[in-house]
Amino acid sequence: MPEASIIIRTFNEEKHLPALLTAIRAQNYQDFEIVNVDSGSLDRTRSIAEHYCDKLVHIRSRDFTYGYSLNKGIDAASGRYIVCVSAHTKPLDEDWLERLVTPLADTSIAMVYGRQLGSSEFSRFSEIQELARKFGKNRQVLVPPNYFANNANSAIRKELWEQHPFDEQLPGLEMQNLRSTGWCEASKRSMSRMPPFITSMKSPGGRYGADSLARQ
Repeated sequence: MPEASIIIRTFNEEKHLPALLTAIRAQNYQDFEIVNVDSGSLDRTRSIAEHYCDKLVHIRSRDFTYGYSLNKGIDAASGRYIVCVSAHTKPLDEDWLERLVTPLADTSIAMVYGRQLGSSEFSRFSEIQELARKFGKNRQVLVPPNYFANNANSAIRKELWEQHPFDEQLPGLEMQNLRSTGWCEASKRSMSRMPPFITSMKSPGGRYGADSLARQ
């Protein structure tokens, strides 16, 4: 059984998905499986996922919500650590995954999320500046109720998700669920912001972009 399960939600991501999956398979930390949750892609996304991913979960496009797709992916996952990564991002080095999951060895940490950087090819200058403002360069331990959460580059404990799954009725910004359910507060644990870098290859916004910048 893998220690970590990487959840990637997709919808027509054939342009960016290969770069992400290739980078994941090249990580130094290899104790993981990849779970793809696709919500009705019409391009080559599913065939690409079949080549790289260990588990494939298909949902109907009309059933999609951010929380529902995450819950379906995590329910299929075998790892005790759940890594959430956006399909249009790419890790910047081969230590990204190890640095993301290692803090969870500390039982006082409920969630870890890493820094995002904009791409000069895909991001507007204002978006690059906004990402730089939201994500600091140094590690911080964030204690409820004052925390910012992000799921484009994050890791959580499956045991806590089992107690507090994501709200499937939220139309977006599912990370607000961490506050609405008292997720960290109930477990009396903290959140760790780590340096692991990931590059966003798509402008914030759209089905799998808007939730990346949710402020809690």
